[in-house]
Amino acid sequence: MKKSQLSKQDSTRWLQTLVALLMTIGVFSVIWEVMTLHTQRSFLETFDELEPHVSSDDLLHLNYLQTGCRVENNTIFPWVYASPGNSADLPAPRAQSSTSLLHRGDPRLVDELRQCPDVDIYLPSSVRGPAGCAAAAGPLKFLQSRLLPDWVFNVEVYDINSRHKTSYLTLCPDTPMLFLAPDHVLSLTKHPSWPSTKPVYLMAPGLDLKSTSTIPNQFTQSVLKLTDVILCRTKRCDQDLKLFLERLNSNKKPRVIYTGQVTSDPSNLVRRVLGDGAARERNMTSFASPRFAHTTWNISSKTTQDVMNCWSSHQKELSPLDVYLLREYKDNKPTEGERLYKPFPATDDTKIQILDPVRFARSFGNSSFFICPTASDDCLDLARASGGVIVTADGYPMNELVSASEAIFVPTEQTSQAEERIDNALLLPPPPVDYRSS
Repeated sequence: MKKSQLSKQDSTRWLQTLVALLMTIGVFSVIWEVMTLHTQRSFLETFDELEPHVSSDDLLHLNYLQTGCRVENNTIFPWVYASPGNSADLPAPRAQSSTSLLHRGDPRLVDELRQCPDVDIYLPSSVRGPAGCAAAAGPLKFLQSRLLPDWVFNVEVYDINSRHKTSYLTLCPDTPMLFLAPDHVLSLTKHPSWPSTKPVYLMAPGLDLKSTSTIPNQFTQSVLKLTDVILCRTKRCDQDLKLFLERLNSNKKPRVIYTGQVTSDPSNLVRRVLGDGAARERNMTSFASPRFAHTTWNISSKTTQDVMNCWSSHQKELSPLDVYLLREYKDNKPTEGERLYKPFPATDDTKIQILDPVRFARSFGNSSFFICPTASDDCLDLARASGGVIVTADGYPMNELVSASEAIFVPTEQTSQAEERIDNALLLPPPPVDYRSS
């Protein structure tokens, strides 16, 4: 099926899957026992002692880190912001007035820069949106690191001790730098002052920078030559890169570590802010009257349009759908995570509601059925954390992140044939899946 073809067949496939789900709810009488998933693997071997359970305090901290990262997107952003026990930011964190963050020109800059952590994280303001901050929150917290913007690498600060000007790269020449996009490795390591001793870590698959340019020849090989450690968020990444490195004729080969990933939990946020009774405990009645939830960062994305097209075409057969859209900016400034809500399909009289992060978390987290066709936004992560039944595509990475016991998989072209990723795309996000024709 061609990508450009709006899918009557896609819509039919969605319908068949959902109708089958509705007809067999009685069979899944124990589905409410599905437990919330928080995939945990250590980011480095030194973190092997971390337990697989993530505490409520830590999950709440992840929420605060993601929000603060977006709102103050051009600062040095340390993991201690709103951390448990940090009285400077709690109980009501507000990144705009936090003294934990460092702005350009801050008199504390030189003293704070020289406090080199075990790992620094490069995250320029251009990618401190929902995807970048969601990907960075886990390593930021559990590696006890800090996010560095572009200006850090070009500013000179006066060191009163040495009575000379100095810079970040001079102060921390041996501190590993973690990159969240392979393109950033190629660009930042060309900095004229980049130390040859500075290790390069790369998270993979990396962020989608939405570049319109063609991937250059030997892109993966060029990045790997500069990289010392690769942190793979999926098992597929770990397997593909290790196989690629076995075939690579190179004297320098980076170490590949499977880390998994950790996500925030909307239900935990609700319980911590509104009390234990605000987050609904699921039981058999939760699945008796199906209502579906879908959230997206981009209402015009193909996956969201496919979902809405399906509901528009089959209103009588399908249960109600709640659609949430991230309101990323207000008055040209990043929001703290507001969502626009509207039931779908809707009438002309149906008004769009604006939900703050806690109201959204309560509404979405209390759903029992989630429509999350892709892993390119936060729908799948939030649904996994909330528990319930997830309808998603049977393709990578969705069918790795979600197990068959908690999901209804929509067949795709990947389902029926082995998908081989080209070498140049191994460090990049997977391409969108194509649904299998009926």
